[in-house]
Amino acid sequence: MALPFCVAAVSMLEGLFGAAATTRTEVVRAAKTLARSIIPVVMAQFLREMPSRQRLSSDVRGAALCRTRLHRSRGPSHPPAFGAQTARPSAHSGIDHGWQIRALQKRDNLLSDDEGSNRHLPMISELNTVSVFLAVAETRSFRAASERLGVTRPAISQALRRLENALGVALVHRTTRSVALTEAGALFYSEVAPAMTEIAAAIGRAADRDAAPSGLLRLAVSSIADDFLSGPLLSGFVEAYPGVRIDVVVTDDEFDIVAEGYDAGVRLGEVIAQDMIAVAVSGDQRQLVVAAPDYLRRFGTPAHPHELVAHACIGWRPAPGVAPYRWEFEEDGRPFSVTVDPRVTTNEMRLMVNAARAGGGFTFGLEETFRPHLVSGELVAVLEHYCPWFPGFFLYFPDRRNLAPKLRALIEHVRKRRMSSTAA
Repeated sequence: MALPFCVAAVSMLEGLFGAAATTRTEVVRAAKTLARSIIPVVMAQFLREMPSRQRLSSDVRGAALCRTRLHRSRGPSHPPAFGAQTARPSAHSGIDHGWQIRALQKRDNLLSDDEGSNRHLPMISELNTVSVFLAVAETRSFRAASERLGVTRPAISQALRRLENALGVALVHRTTRSVALTEAGALFYSEVAPAMTEIAAAIGRAADRDAAPSGLLRLAVSSIADDFLSGPLLSGFVEAYPGVRIDVVVTDDEFDIVAEGYDAGVRLGEVIAQDMIAVAVSGDQRQLVVAAPDYLRRFGTPAHPHELVAHACIGWRPAPGVAPYRWEFEEDGRPFSVTVDPRVTTNEMRLMVNAARAGGGFTFGLEETFRPHLVSGELVAVLEHYCPWFPGFFLYFPDRRNLAPKLRALIEHVRKRRMSSTAA
């Protein structure tokens, strides 16, 4: 049940926040609607799945008391707050599940439609009591739960008791020395914990929707992503979003950007992990073999990539102790590679370009890296027929559904720039 619920919760919030939902008032109203809808669904499902033998008579009395308070505050003619098909008391359990849920839903009027206090999202009572239960379940301690949530131990105990009364089941075993989940508590935790994670993320997105992008944006960028690193893209972004600071680390190392604390990275599409979301930064790319005109006059032009092994070459490797990169080609739709024996090997593309311009031999790299020198005539491309095209560079990040405003802004900036360059 948890996974479909999580998907429904997020879809609900995203549906509520359409193009028109851009003001703080609309954000708060939608967040309230989300809170009204989500927790009752989880609790109703939980109650349907619990055997009646696990209900507690004392909790029945607590639910009845809560029901009585609600009935008095609403008046007898007020329409039900939780669906027209709400179940009446069962002859087997003696518990009015629908009334329990409505009582929990309206307690203390915390779901009022009054917009007078919209400076912050409302502290929803349902979310609070469930959050207390999660803290107790995860820490197995009322003291640790109170420290985590920043409230007193009596407040933890009272909130948990209210939740148990509303559900009609005991969720924890309490002793003076320990706290343990009941069977019902373990079931409830397994279903509600993933849902609460999604709710927190959804409310966070609601709060951030109209916030101006700000803060530090950390990026790990490949050294050969010339279009991204050339300057105009980043300078245009910081000009458009003065509240954002960018920290760019240029690296060709392979690592987990999330584990290392980066917001996003820029790499060739073919080496990005499958579970990442990727947005195109450049068009398709290809690698070329280039050399200076003087070198070609002195040593000739190879007719096939395999002939490169007889020439002076300038190679690349990512780090010391790693074999030089094999030069990759394609012939009649079949890929193959050539292992050259470089006379110069480096991890710095600028050195490779400069050595080739000086007549040091052939080198191999992205066409856009060589383009200024190809246009000026300092370098000449050879064997182009064997150099295939492949997907270019992408801005990649781990999760599209919970993006910080600063990263969302960069993604939109990249997309707009890409569209304008394609149109040109």
